[in-house]
Order: sequence, then C-alpha cells, then structure tokens
Amino acid sequence: MKKELSVATSVAYSRSSCAIQQLWLRGHEATSVRDLADEMGIGGPSLYNPFGGKRALYRSSLNRCLEQTFRERIRRLECSLPPREAISAFFREIVDRSLTDKKRRGCMLTNSTLENVPEDRDFQQIVATFPNDVESFFLRCATADQRDGTIVNSHAAEDAARLLLATLLGIRVLARARPDREHLEGVVRPVFALLDGKREKRVTGVRRPNKPRERHKLQRAFWLRGRAGATPHLPALSTKETNRCLTA
Repeated sequence: MKKELSVATSVAYSRSSCAIQQLWLRGHEATSVRDLADEMGIGGPSLYNPFGGKRALYRSSLNRCLEQTFRERIRRLECSLPPREAISAFFREIVDRSLTDKKRRGCMLTNSTLENVPEDRDFQQIVATFPNDVESFFLRCATADQRDGTIVNSHAAEDAARLLLATLLGIRVLARARPDREHLEGVVRPVFALLDGKREKRVTGVRRPNKPRERHKLQRAFWLRGRAGATPHLPALSTKETNRCLTA
C-alpha cells in the first residue's frame, strides 16, 4: 500500500512539474486547461480531481517555486552572512541565475506579479506572497544594517526594502530582453551606492595631521622639496591649514 502511494505521489509530482514548466513559459492567462492536460499527459477532467483545477495548480506551482528558490536562498544567506553581505550575495545569485536562463523565461514569481489582474482579488492574494516575503527579507537586513551603521539611515528602512524589491523585479524583467551582465550589474551598483552613502576613500598613509609635530614635519618637507613634491607623501592639509603651516 505504501509503495503504491509512493508511486502515485511520484507521478503526481512529476506531472505537476510539467505543469510548472508550462505555466512558467506561457503564464497563467495564456495557458489553457487543455495545454496543462496535454503537458501532464492526462485528460482535461482529470486535472480537477487530484490537482484541484488550473487555479489551484497555479497556486501550488508558485508555492513550490517560492519555497525551493527564494525562501531557500533567503534562509541560507541570512544564516551564513551579515545583513549587508546577504543582500549583495542575493543579488549576485539573481544576476547569475538570470544569465543562465537560456530560454529567457524570467522568474516565474516575478512574471506572476506582473501578470496580476487588478480586479481579480483571489489572484492578487496568490501572487502577493512573493513580493511580501522578499520585501520582508530586505527590511530585516536594512533594519539591522542601519542599526549597526553598515548602511546610511538617511532613508527609512522600509523605503530601502521597497527600493531593493523594485530593483529585483527590474533585473528579472530586464534580463528577459537584455541578458547582459554589465547591464544587470549596472542596475544594482547605484542602488548600493545610495544605501551605502558617499564615503571618503581612504588612502594608506594619508590623513589629516592633528599634532604640532606632524605640522612641523610637513612645514620642513615643503621647505626642502617644495609643495608639489611633498603632498603625495605626507599628511594632507587643506589650503588654509597649509598656508598657516607654511607661514608659522
């Protein structure tokens, strides 16, 4: 009995996997019950008994895709990386996955979000799970990052999470029309630059002197080698401070 149940479950899983591929490629509205039945190798009426019909099958397909891709990725990254690095790794994987999609099917979850019909409340509830889950992940990371100063807090963490969600959707859509790494990564770079804020680039050995001894060293260096030759190798001063130092 258990063996028969296992075989039946395996067959059902295999058939639903075929349905996922059809729904992923063509979308919910463009895929008919007949298309699904033919892809799964069953009769049209048989689609309703074990699988609950087209809508139920679509819900099941989205949940499986959500669990096996995004939720798995989120759990893995949150458990192994600091929040800021988890977001970066998340987008790196998204870009890599987009570029390996030879059929340019895009992301099934993103496609379902774009296909959402405003007047169809039931459909809205089905597809809202994906952006809500992803936005929650970004919000957790942004909140933690702002708390420890990893990213700037000039914007609310909620706004940062929404920006990252919009970036994700944009990448997945753009990848279907223009699967080019430079373009996809170019979408991500300015977003992280905004979140990180403008930080002064540190150069080894260059800092603002705050001791009379250092100022005296600079004054002597300027006197020996001239201002142009000394500045690349000595602590940096503003024009006003330099003039004061040289005339001290």
